[in-house]
Amino acid sequence: MKRFCPECGEPPRYHSFCTLCARLFQAPSPKWNRLITKQERKAARRKARAERDAEFRRVYAACGSIGELAAQLNKTTTWVSWRRVELGLPAYWRGPRKRHRNEWTAEQDAMLAEAIARNKNAAEAAEIIGRTENAVKNRRGNLGLPPFRHPVQERKAWPPARVERLRMLRKRGFSFSECAKRLGATRNAIAHGTRYLKEATRL
Repeated sequence: MKRFCPECGEPPRYHSFCTLCARLFQAPSPKWNRLITKQERKAARRKARAERDAEFRRVYAACGSIGELAAQLNKTTTWVSWRRVELGLPAYWRGPRKRHRNEWTAEQDAMLAEAIARNKNAAEAAEIIGRTENAVKNRRGNLGLPPFRHPVQERKAWPPARVERLRMLRKRGFSFSECAKRLGATRNAIAHGTRYLKEATRL
């Protein structure tokens, strides 16, 4: 049966770091010639691991946080957290969670309902109440209020000079694409301008 050194766990040979192997190599004697088997080495490792686990549990119970435990054991917080999970230890209690959000009041709910009744959109209601637009939308859904109206995008009217230039280009026979290149607009904008502006529709 193969035997191993009880100090370094290797077969008996000379090592500068193992005093027992050095003594066995230099002058073997019955006192230092005690070798252990694989089973004995595994048992010794299990015993040492059980002792380390018991020490970890003792220190864990004495500490109040993961950071304090890691500093006392000279380990990282990640290692301490994984070790706690492996041993099945409960997590440290951090107390009740604090809500950082502001609760809605009855006055704000009334302001929200009044803003919707006045046909305000979400941005305008948020400005009136003093909250974000997403918060106002979520609160409206929770209260079951009617939806907000969508903000109407007003079209900017063309300046008279641009309208006159479009009229002249159309008189000369330029197409929508050619007018768009000369005026710096899209073809659809020129088409709508030609269709809806009175000066261009007469061409």
